[in-house]
Amino acid sequence: MARLTRSLKTLLVISLTLSGFLLLQVQAQETAAGDLLQTVEQNIADLEKLREERDTAEGEDRVLADRRHLRKGLETLANVDAFVENVLKQEKQGLDASGFRASAEELVSMIAPVARRRIANLNGDISGLGAQRTSATGEASILLESRIARRNEKLSTILEAALDNARHMAELDLPSAGEEAFLAEELSERADVSAERIRFAIEQIAALQSRLSEKPGDADLQVTLSATEAKRESNRNDLEATIAMMERLSLATAEHQRLLIESSGQLSADILDTDIALGLLQKWLNGLKDWAVESGPQLFFKVLVFVLILFVFRLLARLTRKLVSRTVSASKLQLSQLLQKMFISISGNVVLLIGLLVALSQLGFALGPVLTGLGIMGFVVGFALQDTLGNFAAGMMILIYRPFDVGDMVEAATVFGEVSAMNMVSTTVLTIDHQTLVIPNGKIWGDVIKNVTAQKTRRVDLVFGVSYADDIPRTEEVLIQILREHPMVLDNPEPVVKLHKLGDSSMDFIVRPWCRTEDYWDIYWDVTREVKMRFDREGISIPFPQRDVHHYEEQRLASDCGTRHLAE
Repeated sequence: MARLTRSLKTLLVISLTLSGFLLLQVQAQETAAGDLLQTVEQNIADLEKLREERDTAEGEDRVLADRRHLRKGLETLANVDAFVENVLKQEKQGLDASGFRASAEELVSMIAPVARRRIANLNGDISGLGAQRTSATGEASILLESRIARRNEKLSTILEAALDNARHMAELDLPSAGEEAFLAEELSERADVSAERIRFAIEQIAALQSRLSEKPGDADLQVTLSATEAKRESNRNDLEATIAMMERLSLATAEHQRLLIESSGQLSADILDTDIALGLLQKWLNGLKDWAVESGPQLFFKVLVFVLILFVFRLLARLTRKLVSRTVSASKLQLSQLLQKMFISISGNVVLLIGLLVALSQLGFALGPVLTGLGIMGFVVGFALQDTLGNFAAGMMILIYRPFDVGDMVEAATVFGEVSAMNMVSTTVLTIDHQTLVIPNGKIWGDVIKNVTAQKTRRVDLVFGVSYADDIPRTEEVLIQILREHPMVLDNPEPVVKLHKLGDSSMDFIVRPWCRTEDYWDIYWDVTREVKMRFDREGISIPFPQRDVHHYEEQRLASDCGTRHLAE
């Protein structure tokens, strides 16, 4: 029994608490509704005063009064919206809001005709300003578009408020069909006008851009283009806002949304709508079909001419390379192979470049911008490839001064071998042990270059040592005879055989025969071998290094050691 009593007490406490909470909530909502209604009434009184001030004001004061009246009107609409929402919320919660419902119905019924008048006034202002577009030019047209844009923003705000008011009328069970029909007609008309203005602006922009391509420095055209682009963006904003309001009334907007996407060139979430996507695809396909019918044959002919010109100039490039190759190879200037290759390559590439430019001109490309772009690209590439250009410059110096050519034996950049290939950037050297080394021209030109095969003849420098006991004239006679008997030794210049130096162990003879450059090593090796064999037959000795060795007897060393021991 005691437990049941405690449970009943607990339930009673909870019920009282909930009742108190609900009572407080009801009182709070009633207080809020009362405060909002009082604020709305004060706003209406303020609007009446501002209207009287606006009607009596003139000039700039009238404009300022009108702006204040508009701001106060928007504030009033926001407060009315909050008040009606509060009343509807109370009714949804089952509370008695009959004391405020009549005021809510009166306010929304009063707003509807006021909104209609305001919409009509703004439409009249926008039409009046739009009529001035034909006479406005330059900066005046930009200012005019700015004024029209501000009017359209106000109109969008009033239309939004009218839609909210129509929704409240329906929620309060007031006749709203007429209001919704009026707004649907107004929004549809506004969307159609904005769409048409966007299409017209797009056509104007295309025409102005075409004229600017012919007169890029025309300031008036630039200003007109800026004004037209501003007009297009203003109408796009109006259409976007109108579409959002049309969707609230479940009106069809697919065509206008497609226009928004086309005019901006940017895809948005609206592209996911099936009707919009299919409409855009169909329009693009129709446009492609029309273009193919109108421009297809002409484009095909241009492409055919383009290919034909390239083919003809390619044949001319080959013919030019052959003619230049014959000319430089048979020239008495004795051009290096690198210079010959450069002339051949440049001549063919120049012909191909001319052919490419002629072919592009047949496709309608302006050659001026193309050449300018090539110049800018060349500057960028040159800045990025500074080291390569340095090697190229060194290759030009090698080309001009010709310190070596392909087939020469050179020593450069600490590398010795035969030059197997040359270009403007690097030189390929084949070493004696058959390794291929590619050396940047910058390293070659910046170092000492030793060309072993630059001259047709070379002197072979040999040194042979004989004993001091040998006969000097006989030795000279044998060495001269060896040189005269060798078929590769040249008679002119005459070989030189002289006693050159009296060394520690031998008398050194220098032997300096002359030969063709390609016979150098054969002479070197043959003469060295023949000298050794002839010296052996003639009894001429090639001495070894001699040294004096002092030998001390062992007994003398022992006596010296004993004497030192006794002295100690």
